[in-house]
Amino acid sequence: NPFFYQHSVRGIAICSNGKLFFSAKEIIHEYDPESREVRKLFTTNNGTSDVIWDEYHQRIWTLGDYLYEYDPLQDKLTRHEKPVSFTDGYTFALHNMGDSIWVSSTNGMWIFQVKEGKFVPFSGYGDLEELASAEVYGFFDVSEKELFIYTNKGIFVWEKGGRITGLYSEWSKGEYYLPTLNVRHIHRDTAGVLWLATAEGMIRWEPERHEIRRFTTADGLYDQNLYGIFE
Repeated sequence: NPFFYQHSVRGIAICSNGKLFFSAKEIIHEYDPESREVRKLFTTNNGTSDVIWDEYHQRIWTLGDYLYEYDPLQDKLTRHEKPVSFTDGYTFALHNMGDSIWVSSTNGMWIFQVKEGKFVPFSGYGDLEELASAEVYGFFDVSEKELFIYTNKGIFVWEKGGRITGLYSEWSKGEYYLPTLNVRHIHRDTAGVLWLATAEGMIRWEPERHEIRRFTTADGLYDQNLYGIFE
């Protein structure tokens, strides 16, 4: 089994040629489904980073002691220095925004401008500065207009092209109430229902209908401390 690995896998991406890239114990690997061969590419010096495929630039991106840009077609690796004020966290989350890559840290978010090859601080917090000190676990495209940023302080709502406009959490009221803070993963099923992996179980969520149901070990889960949901 080519996927059997003695260390946990922290990020997986599939590029346009069908090859799969994953992070395991500070090393980025390439898996070829045709030959079923696994090749070690480079070391990131951080074993908990996300790995994403950038269709626009045809690149693999990941983060460690640098922001790494890998061109699988040319087999070329480029390292980008992180800002001096960039604070490393336990996990890193990346998101492709077309002309830029969004990067999370423990002192807020950063934007890497691909064409210019430089980092700039994220400035779209609006009135929700809590995001500036949140541990960002990932990003979820809700629609062409909205992006969810899920963290250890709930789910922040970003209006694309604008700023942070809302926060779903147990601290919020009304339509923004969500009975959790730690959201580790978001999955949307074929019916459009959102499923949240949290530190307190799994949540079935339909935001537009304000319908929420939590599943715990009492409902058959083996463990309530969840990190991902897939089907």
